[in-house]
Amino acid sequence: MDEKRINNALSVLLPTLDLATTTQSQVRSMLEKELSVKEGSLKKHKKRIRELLIEKMAAQEKSAKKKKKSMDASKKKKNRKAIAEDSEEEQDENEQDENEDGDDASFDDGDNDEDDGDDSLNPTSDEEVENEEEEEEEEE
Repeated sequence: MDEKRINNALSVLLPTLDLATTTQSQVRSMLEKELSVKEGSLKKHKKRIRELLIEKMAAQEKSAKKKKKSMDASKKKKNRKAIAEDSEEEQDENEQDENEDGDDASFDDGDNDEDDGDDSLNPTSDEEVENEEEEEEEEE
């Protein structure tokens, strides 16, 4: 039996196999059907079929790991990009908030009097307190 034919048939069968439950004799039997040869005719190639199966499984596992690693790298890149975009949006919002806060500088406090420079509601000096007390007494 040509090893190349066995290898090709094994490549076809491998993706369909549940390697956790399939035995080597079952694989040989499936290969015989795939190759359309007499049942038991691959028994003499048992050792080489096992080696090919192990090689194929290792190559398949390596390919799966490489694909997973590539996908993980792609996910990480997308996550970094999303984080950077979120950060930029947040920074833009903060800058916009700061700009909006600056517009409040011309707030009208409703005091129509001339600007005396003191917008506090409570007098701060003893003299002002005394003046207010005198004014209240005069009103009474």
